[in-house]
Amino acid sequence: LVPVERVAARERITDADMGLLSADSPEAASADAFPLVLIADNIRAAVNIGGLFRTAEFFGAQALWLCGYTATPEHPHVARSAMGAEKLIPWRWFENVRDAVSELRDAGFHLYALETAEQAENIASCRFQFPAALILGNERFGIDPEILAMADSVVAISAHGVKNSLNVVSACAIAAHALRMEYNRK
Repeated sequence: LVPVERVAARERITDADMGLLSADSPEAASADAFPLVLIADNIRAAVNIGGLFRTAEFFGAQALWLCGYTATPEHPHVARSAMGAEKLIPWRWFENVRDAVSELRDAGFHLYALETAEQAENIASCRFQFPAALILGNERFGIDPEILAMADSVVAISAHGVKNSLNVVSACAIAAHALRMEYNRK
């Protein structure tokens, strides 16, 4: 695919020539936001944070809160993979995820933990309440059990293969879509 991109660049072939839409729509950015805050706790890969910024912006989330050793937009890998979305989504950093969760609870947010836990409800059948916060955990170890206990609901994406989990960005995109569809129905 990379050689095709290089030829396209040399030949000045545009996305439009290939029938692709690539123009961002700045006027839609804040007009279609919805009350969802994503909480990323101890995400180890900076490129995943860039992906979370893009996902948050794409679905119109209110904000992305970064916790623990999660990289912030100043990290070059975050900025590169976010492709400018880090400038469009409000974000905050918390040393401890408990502080972020407590602040959102006090503000009236319903807290959902996205985790492959035994007690998790299938995300496809969940009836989300808003404003909502979606807690995302470490790529290897997931969400701390203490934080799971603080959540109002634990939700999971049904697996149909051998592996029981997805990359955090892929899982977040599926969850954000489910939340967005529920919000649009209300």
